[in-house]
Amino acid sequence: MKNIFLVLLLNFFILTTFGQTIFQKEDLPQYYIQNGDTIGILLTVEQVQKLDNNTELLTLFEKLSIKCDSLDAYYVKVINNMNDKIGLLDVKIGNITEQNKKQDDIITKLKEQILIKESQLGLCEKQRSNDSTIIKDLKKDLRKSKFKNILGWSAMGVLSTIIITLGILVGIK
Repeated sequence: MKNIFLVLLLNFFILTTFGQTIFQKEDLPQYYIQNGDTIGILLTVEQVQKLDNNTELLTLFEKLSIKCDSLDAYYVKVINNMNDKIGLLDVKIGNITEQNKKQDDIITKLKEQILIKESQLGLCEKQRSNDSTIIKDLKKDLRKSKFKNILGWSAMGVLSTIIITLGILVGIK
């Protein structure tokens, strides 16, 4: 039990001592300037909550018809809307590029399949021409075999008739 408590205490200590801080709380609010242009304002959470409360008070004062400067609230809304639009456009661009990559992959796979099919078609044509020559050669061999068979039986028939007639002639004498 002591070991678990010690490990938890050590983890808490490490997390708090090595935590990253970009800005000190006392330094805020600051203008965020990039390339000489003011892009935005950096605020703490408490300051943003105060701003939110101030904008709510501003809307209440406007409802009471007290003329207050509402330009700050308008700018906050416009910047928020633009950030939302930029985020949506970034997501759309990411989806479109992903779809383009998938389509490019599909196109390359289809091209590979076309090349494979063309090579298979060439092999089939070679096989067909080989089959026709094999069939011609087999027909020649079949004709030779039939000719030999007919010649052999004919010779056997002629020879047997000669032997029979000689046997009859020799037997009669």
